Amino acid sequence: MPLLSCSMRRTVLRRARVIRRYFTMVRSFIRARDKAVLHSLRPGIRRLRGAGARAKPGAFPFDQVAQSAQQGGRQDHEAGMIPRRISMFWAQGEAAAPDLVKRCWDAWARLNPGWSLEIADESHAEASFRDLGLTHVPTTLQGRGDIFRVQDLDRNGGVYVDCGTIPCAPLDAWLEPLTHAGFFAFHDPYRHRPVENWFLVSEPGHAITRGWLEAMRGYWDRPRRAQSARRELDRGGKGALACRLAGMRGAETRKRVIEPKDRLWSVQPGGGADRPVHPYFWPHYLFDLQLHRSEPFRTAWAEVPKRPSYRHLMVRHWKRDYARMTDQELLSLLDAPMQKLSLKRAPSEKQLDLIFGQAERAAP
Repeated sequence: MPLLSCSMRRTVLRRARVIRRYFTMVRSFIRARDKAVLHSLRPGIRRLRGAGARAKPGAFPFDQVAQSAQQGGRQDHEAGMIPRRISMFWAQGEAAAPDLVKRCWDAWARLNPGWSLEIADESHAEASFRDLGLTHVPTTLQGRGDIFRVQDLDRNGGVYVDCGTIPCAPLDAWLEPLTHAGFFAFHDPYRHRPVENWFLVSEPGHAITRGWLEAMRGYWDRPRRAQSARRELDRGGKGALACRLAGMRGAETRKRVIEPKDRLWSVQPGGGADRPVHPYFWPHYLFDLQLHRSEPFRTAWAEVPKRPSYRHLMVRHWKRDYARMTDQELLSLLDAPMQKLSLKRAPSEKQLDLIFGQAERAAP
């Protein structure tokens, strides 16, 4: 094949540049056209979302809820159906609990004299797992507690609250307006999780606790270890390979909070649920999954007032500043009916006295 002359090479290169410029113009035109079409459709999309139309899982409008407490929630539901019992779970038993946890229990009992306080341990959890018919149970204490709290409320109703939570006001002073739907849980729009499970309220046999337990029972149809590698719940072959390699390293002993790329897929049958591993927030993802596959579950959740828990976590969020925090600064964080602490990084004894003092002043 003869070599091209310099003039011919210049001609070929010039034509190639023209062709590239042409395709660039075409792509720009198509993008601009699509953008204009999408812009014209946005009002309709907003109307569909406002009407509750179901889109793909990532598009569920978590914040579209009623004026909740002020409007009385579900009109056909009588107030006062929540049993007056407070349930907590400490796997090792009451005697083995640290002093801070025991102080919290005492504070809940003093502030709520008309409520019973029940402390469950591992033996209660095992009995509830048998009643639930679980094929397998989580290996972590946290995972077993996650199932027990929902099972306990579904059977007995009442209030579940994590140990290490300090009450700053009686339940009767603030809870009732939030429970007209027969269920209440904080939700977390900032972290894109529809529910938090450290504080739950339910009447016995509510549609949400029933549906949540159904999802848990189906999910624990096989033994699962805690997720220890970031990519082992990714889609595709790379995720499957990462899962096998992580399993060969053995069980992870330290706590690791890893968020999968696709949270719903990580717990979905036919997806991440087919792998022998569970993410840290698996109960929250199962709740989200139920919202997308069960219309009665979604309808029941739509009737629940939506409240974020940020105010109730203020002290916890400032745990790195405990050492230089003044008493007045600490007291300014207590503008909520309760404060959930980190047991691994708790305030000093003097600071705890200030917080518990707030609870004593609120006692009836």
